[in-house]
This record gives sequence, C-alpha cells and structure tokens, in this order.
Amino acid sequence: MATGFTVVVTVDEGGMKKKAERIQQLFPDKKLIFFGDNDSHKGHTKGQDAAYKGAALTRGFAIIPPKFGD
Repeated sequence: MATGFTVVVTVDEGGMKKKAERIQQLFPDKKLIFFGDNDSHKGHTKGQDAAYKGAALTRGFAIIPPKFGD
C-alpha cells in the first residue's frame, strides 16, 4: 500500500555517514527515519549501529525491531 513517503534503502551499513548526509541534502526539510535490523543473535549490531549513526547525523530517528532476527 502506498504511503506517499519517500523511501531510500541501503543494503549494508558501509558508508552510512556519507549516505545519510547526502539524503539530508536532498530532503533538507524532511525528518529522516533510519531502520536497522536486529542481528544481535549473530554477535554483532552493525545494522543497529548504522541506523543510530544515521539518525544522530541528521537529527532523525532510529527504529530497531525489539526481537533479534527481525
């Protein structure tokens, strides 16, 4: 179902700083929301860390699923 929101998807956390800054340049009046996966059961939190980093850089929000594997 279409929401009317602009969505940008990145496949991995690499280069999140540059990506987040560029997205903010393209949409300066928009509040950005970063979603990260919860892979803590795999022994790392790369997706979560990238989402939090993007949110901090752009004064946006990070959303992480509460259960691992989601």
